[in-house]
Amino acid sequence: MKLTYKYKTRFYRLLKSGSVILFLTLGLFGCKDESVEINYSAPELATFNLQDQQIKLDDLKGKPILLEFWQVQCGPCIAIMPTLEKLSQKYKEKLTVVSVNIDPNTPDLDFFIKKFNLSYMMLRDQLSITQNRYNVVGTPTTFFIDKNGITHSKHLGYSSMEELEQFIKPLI
Repeated sequence: MKLTYKYKTRFYRLLKSGSVILFLTLGLFGCKDESVEINYSAPELATFNLQDQQIKLDDLKGKPILLEFWQVQCGPCIAIMPTLEKLSQKYKEKLTVVSVNIDPNTPDLDFFIKKFNLSYMMLRDQLSITQNRYNVVGTPTTFFIDKNGITHSKHLGYSSMEELEQFIKPLI
């Protein structure tokens, strides 16, 4: 079967666009296959703060990190926000609390910051790169990372202040 010029052109365009997609995918995700593992270095973040500045894990090292992944439509995620704020204030000098929104669209995060008077760092992961690196399949999901960037534990679901402190205290 011979391909006509019309079909050859469509085929080459498709092939060319596939190459572009592959190139962009490798550029965004990088060649390094990072995935979270307990007792190993935490994967790099691919997140942005509310001022659209990229935030990397190295920017946060020096204190243990409570890294929480959440979504707007997740009730327990919203319910834990005041608890995270209390932790952030209680351990201000000893712990960095970071909340990563994984909604693919751009929700109004300022609404939550104002509603709950939040002072801890809130980041966006709109491309799901960080979500994939941390194997987040449900929210809220919380990771506890020591001051050297080693992931110590993971917790899935809502946690009380006391439960979160059980994870934090060995790290501070």
